[in-house]
Amino acid sequence: MEVFMAALYPYLFYYLAAVNVISIILMTYDKIISKRENVKLRIPEKTLLWLIILGGALGTLLIMLLMRHKTKHLSFKILAPLLLIAWAFICGAVIYYHIALLGLM
Repeated sequence: MEVFMAALYPYLFYYLAAVNVISIILMTYDKIISKRENVKLRIPEKTLLWLIILGGALGTLLIMLLMRHKTKHLSFKILAPLLLIAWAFICGAVIYYHIALLGLM
């Protein structure tokens, strides 16, 4: 378990950064396109919800607050904060195990 956590440490944060950047881009694109008439170009809600599950909760919450996009949808209002907390615990556990393996605790 410890070897797995040590190997996971740097890559988890690269992964989360990439997922959150993608989440911000897609949410912003969907907000801009939602103002136009062509509905075919919109990002499906299922795709945006999967991005939240996969780690893009922070980026989604930022766009929800800054651009007021998807704020009326209960699934986004509940899932984004809960999964942000869950991913924070996962990151905290990875950091804890990494520091413990280095012998700093």
